[in-house]
Amino acid sequence: LVDAVLPEDQFGLVRTGKEAEEERVHTGLAWPPESKVSYGKSFYLRRIPISMAWKILVESGDGSASLEIGNGIRFPVEKIIARYIEQKIKEARKKIIPGENNHEFRSVIAIPDHLDEIGKEAILRALPEGISEKIDFLWRPVAVALAWLDKYKNDISIQNMDNPWVLVGYLGADGIEFTSLRLTNQSHDNRDFIVPVRDRPVISPGPTGIDWQA
Repeated sequence: LVDAVLPEDQFGLVRTGKEAEEERVHTGLAWPPESKVSYGKSFYLRRIPISMAWKILVESGDGSASLEIGNGIRFPVEKIIARYIEQKIKEARKKIIPGENNHEFRSVIAIPDHLDEIGKEAILRALPEGISEKIDFLWRPVAVALAWLDKYKNDISIQNMDNPWVLVGYLGADGIEFTSLRLTNQSHDNRDFIVPVRDRPVISPGPTGIDWQA
């Protein structure tokens, strides 16, 4: 699992990607000393899987989500996710046009189906200027359905179907989702599209892949 290394204080920088992998902090190794994970009264972890950060943010609902980083200091989980998204977007921009700023570049981020508006706004506020205003969130089952419909658009028709729908399954470390989406026909610029329609989840998120592994 990809992970992040938390700073020693609330003003420090979260390390993700290659920087996190190169850090030895709390990797569970016997050497060097900072790699060890020692349990005690003041025990806390500075290394967290990104999937665990998503899980904590989703389960927090409309409350605050944070992690203890020592000395009574708590670090907001949305800053961990924002830092990871920032790193991924910068990597993607370099692959598209190396050396260019890509001012017209927009990013679409697939998010868990149970992440609410408060969680999305928290991530947007934590993202730096230049990225937050050029990013769109799309619920994960909708993103999957759109990709599937785009690939097989020539083989699918819902014209003569009553209440057409599709079931999207996701099995991951940060969540296990089975989401039904209604399908509808919509026209744009004289072209017909099959569009998935999502309903807000009414059942709280269940155990994740991390939970089942534990």
